[in-house]
Formats: sequence, structure tokens, C-alpha cells
Amino acid sequence: MLTNTELNPIEDIACLEAKERDASVNCSSFQPLPQSWSNGPVPSRPDWKFNAGNYPSWKDPGCFSNGEFFCDPERLLSTTERKQITDQMKKLRQGQHITCGPQLQHDPVDKWHYDPFYLGVAIAKDWPLHESDAQSLQSFGRMLAGRWNMTYPWDGNPTFYARCPNEAMLIILPDKRQAHLSAPSCMFVCEEKGGPEVATATLLGLDSHGLMAGVSAGMSEVYKVLAESSPMHPKGWQPVETTAGTWDLSNKVAAATEPTSAVGVVASTDASWEQSAWDWSQRFLFVIAALMLAGSIFVSLLVCYFAPGLAKDLNKTVV
Repeated sequence: MLTNTELNPIEDIACLEAKERDASVNCSSFQPLPQSWSNGPVPSRPDWKFNAGNYPSWKDPGCFSNGEFFCDPERLLSTTERKQITDQMKKLRQGQHITCGPQLQHDPVDKWHYDPFYLGVAIAKDWPLHESDAQSLQSFGRMLAGRWNMTYPWDGNPTFYARCPNEAMLIILPDKRQAHLSAPSCMFVCEEKGGPEVATATLLGLDSHGLMAGVSAGMSEVYKVLAESSPMHPKGWQPVETTAGTWDLSNKVAAATEPTSAVGVVASTDASWEQSAWDWSQRFLFVIAALMLAGSIFVSLLVCYFAPGLAKDLNKTVV
């Protein structure tokens, strides 16, 4: 939103649209926007800078995304390099899935299932310095993932809260030599879990062979971390969720040799004493509540049956 002071010098629609996206735009040398760019001025313009508020959607033609969750609005990569990157994104996503458990899907038959993992890549230069710290980039990545709605092919629209955290955003600022991985949860990969390795791989590729190599190495590292934290399991193996919100992978060899039924095998673990006590106490309280409800219904029926006769006896004249 613009203040009255910012609105006063504006004399045309093009300047107004630019000011709405970036209040620092100088309209004195502003030129009309080309029809091919629908979400802001031409990326090569020196007076235009992207930030967390005006970064475009992957669906915008100015992102040059080739139908993938990718955005290079300032054309830092060539057309051929962008095509190679987006082809790699699709291949990586199809080749590695994550294992989601019953804490998010209450299905008595198929309690464990695979989800695709959606990785988005956002590239920008001249990024505002005050939005370049880790916390700001984390917030920007979560906000951008929400705007892009990357899990729409799997979760639909709108996305629901209780779902597997099957998305992440890789933000690359090549001129600042920064790479940041933003994710909603550390169940599979996030800034702390796998994020340092992803950033290191991205920067090493960037320093040695350029931006394309950095993007490619960062994406590959993300799915490498996913393969370690949520591997494609042998038939019959069922992972066990730990209290830390991750999967226990220690039983995959032994459990893989066990026979499986037609409806699948659910992993079983010994419940802790505290959990068992809590479960049985809840059952006991439920039984008590059910008995009290039955008793109250019985007493009410007795009152309804005997009350008319007792009322007549009360109304008789005492001699």
C-alpha cells in the first residue's frame, strides 16, 4: 500500500503498478511494460529489484520455469541451462519419494504410503541486504512455497494442515554467494537437517563451474538427503516413528524378510509404561462415564413410571 505522498507524483498506470511492487522505483525514466512480462518490469531494468514482496510466481512467463517450480526472473541462466535444470527437477522428483506415516493418514489398511517431494528453486540477484539473513530467507521460502502451492498436484487446493511436509524451497543469491533451504518441518530435510550440506554443495558448484552447476548440485543434494532420511523401503518393511519425529531405519533388514499379508503389515512397538497407563486410565474413565449415563437414564425412567401414582397419593385428604 502506498501513502498519499508516494501517490502524488504518479501520473500513469505503468508507474503506479511499478510503485505498488517496489516503492523505490524512479518513475522519471520509467518505460511502458512489454506484454510478455505480466508481473513487473523487464528483469534487465536497472531500476527494478526483486524482494520478498514482489517475487513472481513460477507460473508467470517472466520466471521462465518450463512448467516446473523454478524461477529465474533476471535471466541469470541461458535458455538451454534452464531447460536442463527443469528437466533435472522433474527427474529427481519422480525418482525419490518420502515415506509418510499414520500420524497424518488414518487409514486402517494403508497406514504407510509414499509421497512425492516437491522442491522449488528461486534465483535472484541484488537481493535486499535486510532480507538476506537466514531467518528472513526462511520466512521468504515458506511464504513463496505457499504462494506457489507446489503440493497442489498431490494435496489439492487449498492445502490442508495435517499433511506430510513434502515441500522445500531452495533460494540462491549468486551475487551474494548465498544458498538457503527453507522447509516447513525437519522430518525429512530442513535448514538444520541437510540444509548445510545443500548450501555447501550449491556454493561449491557455483564457485567451480558457475550458476547452473550450483543449482544442479544443490537440487541433487536435497534428494540425496531425502534418500537417507526416508529411503525407498523393501517390500514388507514398515518404518517406526520415533519421538523426534523421524523414522527409525534400524529394522529395515530384519523386517524385510518377514512375510506380509494382502492388506500390508503395520509396524508394532512396545508402548512405554506411561503411555499404557494413560490409555488404560482413559478407558476406565470412559467405562465409568458410560455406567453413570446408563444409571441416570434408568433413574429417570423410574421417576417417569412411579411419579403419577405418588402424586395421587400425595393429593389424598388425610382424615
